[in-house]
Amino acid sequence: MLKTLLARIRESKVWSGILTLVAGTAAARVITVAVSPLLTRLYTPAEFGVLSVYIGVVAMVASVASLRYDLAIPLPDAPKEGSAVLMLSLGVVSCVTLAVAVAVGFGGGWALPAIGAEALVPLWWTLPLGVAASGLYETLSYWGVRVQDYRRLARTKLSQGVGGAATQVGLGLAGLGPIGLIVGDIVGRGSGVLSLALLAGSPDRGARWPGWEAVAAAARRFSRFPMYSMPSSVLNSVGLYGPALVLAGIYGPAAAGWFALSQRVAGVGVALLGHAIGQAYLGEAALLARTDRAALRTLFRSIATKLFLVGFVIFIPLAVIAPQLVETVFGQEWRTSGDLLRVLTPFSICQLAVSPLSQTLNLLERQRTQLVWEVLRLVLGPVALVGCGLWGVALVPALAVYSVGMAVSYLVLLSISHAFIGAGQPPA
Repeated sequence: MLKTLLARIRESKVWSGILTLVAGTAAARVITVAVSPLLTRLYTPAEFGVLSVYIGVVAMVASVASLRYDLAIPLPDAPKEGSAVLMLSLGVVSCVTLAVAVAVGFGGGWALPAIGAEALVPLWWTLPLGVAASGLYETLSYWGVRVQDYRRLARTKLSQGVGGAATQVGLGLAGLGPIGLIVGDIVGRGSGVLSLALLAGSPDRGARWPGWEAVAAAARRFSRFPMYSMPSSVLNSVGLYGPALVLAGIYGPAAAGWFALSQRVAGVGVALLGHAIGQAYLGEAALLARTDRAALRTLFRSIATKLFLVGFVIFIPLAVIAPQLVETVFGQEWRTSGDLLRVLTPFSICQLAVSPLSQTLNLLERQRTQLVWEVLRLVLGPVALVGCGLWGVALVPALAVYSVGMAVSYLVLLSISHAFIGAGQPPA
């Protein structure tokens, strides 16, 4: 796979651009992790917990801010239709943002505590800002993908990392508490929006107003995205970000903060190695899914096997020294994050090995199966964590149960994806 990737990079400007985008994303993640030891000395675990709850709420809303019409922006061949999908997506994001502002402005006092986000009640005004920044960036970034301006996208990823980290450090030094973390997150999400907006409005590669009829036609043609992709996005977001709300609501904000730091540390390998391999696999698998299922199965097995070995090499030694390492690097009050890193080891290994292969079912047009799996992951992960909390299970054992459940869900995805590779075409 590596030889194929390098050959394509040499031959194709597109693949070279994708590699640039991966590098920009990786650099942004490195900046975020590198500044963490400073942030953990400027903010308390409870303040990080408030941030993790905020990120969870914003991510879940932002995942449907465009009704997933943004995914369709690169698809049309005709420039006019592509512009219509962009305008449709931007219009939906604007409407959803306004609805969020009205909802939390008038009903946040009871709605936010109901989902475990009571700490955000006095900070309700930050939620629509986060949704707007995230929704606009995601929508405009798909226009960047459509016109293949990967270098600009890479620069925006880097600016997100730098802008968010610098803002959080600066406001932390000013002693603003959780507001500093949240404002920094908003700045990070919004960095790059202006650059991408200028691209969308440029004379040569920008969008053109297609007219209301074209926008309505685009909404009808791509209606499968809000019908099928949006529910999957909701379940995916709840599966990824729901635990922060559960922990904050049952175990307190500090528990959510410890969990957030453990995820930030464990996620480095997934973000750097997993993202790059996932991009390479996606490009190769998209072709093999149509032409050579046997070769696709071989590639699938090879990547999974090697990544499991890498996961064991990285996370088993980390589990041994995690509490002492976290205390030394991040401070004594963060030692519990090291304990959580240890019990999250099964989840971390399986996530590293399987996440780069997670689009296989979509490539094979098995979206319904993917949706069923999203439900399974929700039950085995966040729902199991809720059950532990309600039964009075302590924090570390509860997250051990969550870790095993999530690991099992990823192993199930690996198994069914492998099975469907040899199952032929999906039923009509």
